[in-house]
Amino acid sequence: MLTRIRNANRVGRKQVSIPNSKICRGIAAVLKTEGYVDDFDVIETLYVVGYGFKLPAPVAAMCNGMMGHGVELDDAHGSGLIKAGSVLIPALFAAAELNPKVSGAEAIAALVAGYELAIRVAKAINPGHRHRGYHTTSTVSVLGAAAITARMLGCNEGQIADAIGLAVMQSSGIQAYLDDPCMAKPFGPGKAAFNGVLAGVMASRGFTGPKKALESKEGFFNAFTDRNIARRRVGAPHQRGHQPGGRTARIGGGRVDDRLGDIVVVVAGNDATDGRTIGHGFDSSCEENQASGSEPS
Repeated sequence: MLTRIRNANRVGRKQVSIPNSKICRGIAAVLKTEGYVDDFDVIETLYVVGYGFKLPAPVAAMCNGMMGHGVELDDAHGSGLIKAGSVLIPALFAAAELNPKVSGAEAIAALVAGYELAIRVAKAINPGHRHRGYHTTSTVSVLGAAAITARMLGCNEGQIADAIGLAVMQSSGIQAYLDDPCMAKPFGPGKAAFNGVLAGVMASRGFTGPKKALESKEGFFNAFTDRNIARRRVGAPHQRGHQPGGRTARIGGGRVDDRLGDIVVVVAGNDATDGRTIGHGFDSSCEENQASGSEPS
């Protein structure tokens, strides 16, 4: 703790973050009394729904995500083979507590954008992704959770892209529990919520991530499914020749081949709550995914 304070002072930083503990709070109080620091605040941790105790934001999101997925009644998207809600809603709750100034309209816009991102990618990579043994709810929902958290924390377009890249690097989740029944299934979505919130928080504080983490040679599509098929289904990066705003970058028009660049733009767009921006749903342009014989899990 003292080393962090000293190092921050040497480089001219006005604030420094220190893990919260009773001992650290006591030391901070002494430093304030003696005039070594101007002031300190204890940043509240976040609630675990239904239990009343608090944990750090990513951990609270993980616990809430595990409970949300544990009873197998969470929302599902058929052709995407994904149950994103048990990851995205806990991420939204965590981000809202981290930034309580966010309005309800902004929260809804962030949530819709997170769903759009997760479901577009899920539809693009399945059924091949599922056939490889991956749990889409875990591997893909983390992207939406990161976008939601970054948007809720006031990130710009570049930072939201960083958050998505950081989330892609943490993507994980296989379905080995199907062959060996155990308690582990909800852990995947819970960890996706954890990783998504962590990615969004890191991006909001200036930590950069790979902005081509989906489509690059070393990226998500190449690692988790057939890269060429996935790129064709989602579409090439944004190449429309103009800088779109929230109104022109349609987030809910339903076309799976809409640009990935639009997703990031709309997540950050000022007009993201406009009815023309948040569309009414998704079409069936990837109906071949439904032929997989699988159900969202």
